[in-house]
Amino acid sequence: MKEFKLIYDIKSRITVKDENLIQGIGDDCAVIKESGGNLLITTDAFYENTHFKRKYFTPMQIGAKAAAINISDICAMGGIPRYMFVNIGVPKKDSGNYAGLIMRGILAYAENYGIVLAGGDTIKSDKVFISITLIGRADGGFLLRSGARAGDRIFVTGRLGSAAAGLRILEKKGNKKIKDNETELVKKFISPQPKFEYGRLLLMSKCVSSCMDLSDGLISDISRICEESGAGALIYSDILPVSPSLAAYAAKTGTTAAEYALYGGEDYELLFTVPENKVKKFAKFMAGYGVAFFQAGIITSKKGVYVKRGSKTVKETYSKIWNHF
Repeated sequence: MKEFKLIYDIKSRITVKDENLIQGIGDDCAVIKESGGNLLITTDAFYENTHFKRKYFTPMQIGAKAAAINISDICAMGGIPRYMFVNIGVPKKDSGNYAGLIMRGILAYAENYGIVLAGGDTIKSDKVFISITLIGRADGGFLLRSGARAGDRIFVTGRLGSAAAGLRILEKKGNKKIKDNETELVKKFISPQPKFEYGRLLLMSKCVSSCMDLSDGLISDISRICEESGAGALIYSDILPVSPSLAAYAAKTGTTAAEYALYGGEDYELLFTVPENKVKKFAKFMAGYGVAFFQAGIITSKKGVYVKRGSKTVKETYSKIWNHF
């Protein structure tokens, strides 16, 4: 995958080292040691016609989603988001009010998590562009992608594929033709909800060996965990959790809900692994908080990602996943 290759090429060229950088490139956030604990720092770009199309979003929804995808990275490591820096660019033809509405969306969303806007920049650009850097705290430790080992069970915190189906509905019908039974799917795409409480619980359980958020899809993101952990994975397609709305939509359109769950991105659920000998303890811990989770597969010693559909197991070729390049 070209994006993976570029990232690891960049990583291999880093020559300056710092003992306070606990985790750098290759995870949802960088982890930096400081005297009072550990800082989590993440940054993400949100670019018009690459990550979103204006015709599907209001300006405030654009801002809210840009904030959400950064907050999700902090959540995936069990952290607490604190300070936000925002760079925003809009075309000259758009009034300053458009950028102002985007910022209102960012600020309104960030306030839900007690996040402070600490700075940023504004520029003129060809298309709407938002880049957010978010700083959080890792109180009580943090979760990484690199701890998965053969035999670990693969879990997700919620139902998959709905956001991808929501995008497909918008692409085919536009905002004005959405039916009532499709509204839930479109909402999942437009307004993702980071799993803040879940991330904290996964950390508190002391049972989770690796974790990341599901932004690019199950197959793409489990590949990242496998890469960082030096392992492989077997995904059970037939048991992946999907919503009734997605199942109905898939049946109606002649597709399978499992394909959305495997390859659809932007669910922003958490993808994590638990060693086999800790699964019962973990299940009891989560049940104590009334939180459900779902099995998706198992980590293997054999490199590569394999998908089991019925009685057939096939090695993943990554031809269906999202790729920036």
